[in-house]
This record gives sequence, C-alpha cells and structure tokens, in this order.
Amino acid sequence: MKQTEHRIQSAILERLGYVKNGYFYRQNSGMVKSEYGGKTRMWRAGVPGIADIMGVYHGYAVAIEVKQPGKKLNPNQIQFREKFILAGGIYFICTDAIDVVSQLATEIEKKKGNYDVSKTSEVKEARPDAVQEPSPAPESTIRGTAGHRGLRMRGVSPRTRTR
Repeated sequence: MKQTEHRIQSAILERLGYVKNGYFYRQNSGMVKSEYGGKTRMWRAGVPGIADIMGVYHGYAVAIEVKQPGKKLNPNQIQFREKFILAGGIYFICTDAIDVVSQLATEIEKKKGNYDVSKTSEVKEARPDAVQEPSPAPESTIRGTAGHRGLRMRGVSPRTRTR
C-alpha cells in the first residue's frame, strides 16, 4: 500500500513522541471556507508554506516538512524554509518515520558545529549549506492574517493589547 503524507506524518509524530527534551506538533495551514449570517467567506489559516511538523528540541526551533519520496517543495515552502533557516531554526525534509530521529540528531550536530562528514558513508543533505537571502513575499502573502501591526492575538482587541 502506498504511504500517504498524512500516514507518514502520523508515524513521524508518534516516533518523535518518544524523544526526550522535545515537543513536536502537527501544524495545519490552508484556506478555510466558513458560513455565517448567510454569507460565505474564505480565510487563510496559518502561514503559507509552513512545515508540516513544528517543534522545539533542546532549545532549537525545528521544522520538519513531510514529503513522499520523489516529491519536491513548492515555492511557498521554499520561501518558508529560507526564512526559517536564516532565523536560526533547523529545517529538514523527511520521507519516512524510520530516519526522523537520526535526521534530527544530525541536524542538531550540524547546528552545534560537531558534525563530522568524514565519519559518515552517505550524507543526505536536506537543505543547502549556503542559503540565499529570501525573495520578497508576494502581495497576497503579506496581507494574510497578520495585518500591518503584527499578529493578532485571539480574544484580545488591538486597543487593550500591551506592547
């Protein structure tokens, strides 16, 4: 039976649940259609291109994009990856649950500067070492749900929020 991305994500989250000093969760994003008062509205939930699994491991922000073998990142996912890595996060692509813990350990060692390429027979590079400056976001992405004053906080009006 062919593994769907959803099944791979579930298996990865289950495996990451056994990792000490880590917290990981499934990050949903996309367009949502809702009806209220007889009107139909479409609104964006989440950040375009955000990784499927987000988390924190030993103080490092981690983003894991789950892909079926042979599938590639779309432009929004590439832009998110570049921004996330430039901000100091760890980002990698995972195609199965078996290797996720070793991939995570490898990425942490790379981040710490303790990774020795000569000790491995085969190195799977999930991201380029030299990341270029991200391209500007399309106008539709900028408008999104963030607004011009920063992210809105649920249940708090802009006038009562403290900075």
